[in-house]
Amino acid sequence: MEGVVNVTAADIEFLAEETSITIVPAFECGAFKFLRGEVGAFRAPRPVDVPLWLAVSLRRRQRCQIQSPEWLTVDQLEIKLEEEKQTPNAFSQLPEFFFEISSILLDVASEDVRESEACRRLVQDIRDVRATKIRKGLDQIKSSSVIKLNNVTPLEITSVRQFLVSSMNAFHKLSTIPES
Repeated sequence: MEGVVNVTAADIEFLAEETSITIVPAFECGAFKFLRGEVGAFRAPRPVDVPLWLAVSLRRRQRCQIQSPEWLTVDQLEIKLEEEKQTPNAFSQLPEFFFEISSILLDVASEDVRESEACRRLVQDIRDVRATKIRKGLDQIKSSSVIKLNNVTPLEITSVRQFLVSSMNAFHKLSTIPES
């Protein structure tokens, strides 16, 4: 297919790394100048917002602590999981890049996330419930030409894109065959 861009999970993670996140630096330094503007100044222990990619880089060098987003707590994740379970025919709204950011933070800075193992399990449970909903939605395509995917994340769309495109192309071909 000419002109089609295939966005991968890695591409979506790259986009997620531009998300702003709060760190507590363990160093003092003026602002960093990047193409997109300045970040900082850094004054320990004053919190500062930085792109996720910079937070990860500084954390790996033990130059900061990352403050978890307010949605990455056991209480908030349990609420989201319950919302997902209570609405079998709809997807609850998640923060932008929910799966990508939680994965990065739980991999790189798990010691900065309170109850990180419980958070990791809850994020996986949310992913599993939503994957089941997506599979059920895809099964509905057999009996309907409409599938509702409101509040589905870019990563989830990427995971089913090829199947959806192939299915829609097949439906289109079938609908253009003249009846005899």
